[in-house]
Amino acid sequence: AVVSTQSTGREAELLALSEINQDLKECHQEEVRTLHDELTSLQDQLDELTARKRSDTIIGRLQGKVDRIQQENAELKEMTETILSSEFTPLALEMDSASMEEIQEAYTTMQRDYSKLQSYLDGLLTNIIAEAPHLLCVDSSGS
Repeated sequence: AVVSTQSTGREAELLALSEINQDLKECHQEEVRTLHDELTSLQDQLDELTARKRSDTIIGRLQGKVDRIQQENAELKEMTETILSSEFTPLALEMDSASMEEIQEAYTTMQRDYSKLQSYLDGLLTNIIAEAPHLLCVDSSGS
């Protein structure tokens, strides 16, 4: 009878230890799930912050390029206004009152100015193509 009581007591202890072990396993699994969820959340936050930083960097670079293009555009407008605001007389009147030498000199000056303007426009378009080609896209929707 003593052996059977010890046996029953031992079985009860083993059963209690088994239940405790099962409870610990469940707690451990729950803790692992919680830590995994937290890790996933932190990874998502890190990915979002990394993307935002890249986006901010790209936006900063593009803004600098846009500022340069706007400055070049302002310079081109100024050159155009200077050319248009100059006191031009009709070509026929100029040619009537000018000597051949004056006409040749005016033509040479005009060619030089045209060449400078063409070089400037070529440089401007090259910069736009290299830095912000989307500025050259034409909206086909008509707006």
